[in-house]
Amino acid sequence: MGNVTSLPRSNEIPPAPASDTRAVGEAEPESGPIAVRQALDADWPTLAVLSRRYIDRALEHTHGNKTRAADLLGIDRRTLNRILARERARKAAAAKAAE
Repeated sequence: MGNVTSLPRSNEIPPAPASDTRAVGEAEPESGPIAVRQALDADWPTLAVLSRRYIDRALEHTHGNKTRAADLLGIDRRTLNRILARERARKAAAAKAAE
């Protein structure tokens, strides 16, 4: 398993495919790459939200097994436990502040 430094580097952003353009008044697609791109453009979650979604998905896939989920995520089980504990603490603080 590699890290970020092993990824190829490029300063150029590739142009959008020509198929992403639509004529004015043309109906929005219901499937395909354009629909996927539009769905992603409508949803701009924070990294914390994305991280939690990814962790939740790994836990769901492993039926709640934190050790297997951590392996799937490429992190240590203790790191996963710390992330989950930090989130529980934030939720508890927010609940206490809301009282």
